[in-house]
Amino acid sequence: MADEVKARFKKVSDAFDAGDYKTVVSMYTKDCRAVQPGKPIEVGRDAMMKGCEEAKASGMKMTSHEILHVDVSPDGEMAYMVVRMEIKMGDGSTPGPFHNTLIWKKVDGVFEVCLDTVS
Repeated sequence: MADEVKARFKKVSDAFDAGDYKTVVSMYTKDCRAVQPGKPIEVGRDAMMKGCEEAKASGMKMTSHEILHVDVSPDGEMAYMVVRMEIKMGDGSTPGPFHNTLIWKKVDGVFEVCLDTVS
């Protein structure tokens, strides 16, 4: 099951890198939450799309990521993942590195992100 979650993350990150935000957002639950420093909690796929568009407008690119940990619940219905990622902004700055924690839950048999946090 951990490999399934890793494959889903790869699909999300590949779609983000390609600017395919529709695919990115489709891999989040309808009621997903995003928690980022200095921002209120954002809820729903529309908020995720807005975040993707803001990242694009800023010129932000993920330059690398490393999955540090994945754990799946005993019933296989939920999982969490910790990812270390580095980004480059449009102005050339490289803030971070950041840690991204994702909580996944199965929806109709497929893992979708229900909580996305950055620290």
